[in-house]
Amino acid sequence: MNQPDPALLARLPRPFRDEPFRLLRKGVHDSDTTLVYINRNDDFAFLAPLPDIDYRQYRTRKEALGLAAYQPGLAAAQASLEKFRPVVAAAGSLLEVGAGDAPFLTAVRQTFPTLALASLEVDQLTKPFRDAVPGLRQYEDFTEIKAEGRRFDCVVLLHVLEHILEPALFLDHIKAVLAPGGVVVIEVPSLADPLLSLLAPGGVAAYRRFFFQLQHPYSYSPSSLVRLLESHGFAAREVFAHQRYGLENHLTWLGESRPGGNPLLQQVFAGCDQAYRADLERSGHADTVIVVAAAGG
Repeated sequence: MNQPDPALLARLPRPFRDEPFRLLRKGVHDSDTTLVYINRNDDFAFLAPLPDIDYRQYRTRKEALGLAAYQPGLAAAQASLEKFRPVVAAAGSLLEVGAGDAPFLTAVRQTFPTLALASLEVDQLTKPFRDAVPGLRQYEDFTEIKAEGRRFDCVVLLHVLEHILEPALFLDHIKAVLAPGGVVVIEVPSLADPLLSLLAPGGVAAYRRFFFQLQHPYSYSPSSLVRLLESHGFAAREVFAHQRYGLENHLTWLGESRPGGNPLLQQVFAGCDQAYRADLERSGHADTVIVVAAAGG
């Protein structure tokens, strides 16, 4: 079907439920029958039917594909932290929602040893990693935080929001645990990814299928993420394009149509990789977007 079911459109968060959509593709990484619809602006997409994933014992796709060692979690977390480091430096307390095995909290603790840290995570398989972060207060639900009356200067969601089926309710929870003047930092995969359009006519076919997956009911871009936040009471303060994967990864997709990169290419292009990523970020064609926003917009 070229047009989505109106009942499905009604489930989308504001402002997207009122936008026109067209069928982008049939088939995603882990389902041949799931449809992907995209709006007229090509900046927000959703899956049909909307998937429902149990995250209490969550296994990332990277783990499932045996790619966990390709981009170490701590190195990726440190790169993300550098994008909004001044925001964290100005905070007295920080909560990470969806902390997983805690690479970001580990990076923050190493950089800001006195910062009050907390996590919200339902996955019990990764709890031993969170236990290793000194001074970390752990929660499993927003209700626990609200019961304590805690508020945080900074709430961080790294590759979490794209998993959330009801972002409006989720953002309400975020507002409830933000201290006055506090900010939320949200990082998600971006539809501005260069492998989706820039590096080949119509994008790299294998990568387009790989990009869309059942764990991500929604796909955002810089503009749609800002619109989502503004529609639910937040004001965007800063928007960062962030390129997580480098030249050797892109050459591997272009040449071999697979994830995981190539160690030889990584070595050959080590001297220019950071410049390549920086150029993509400056152009706005980056695989990830980070938005810093305050409540009250």
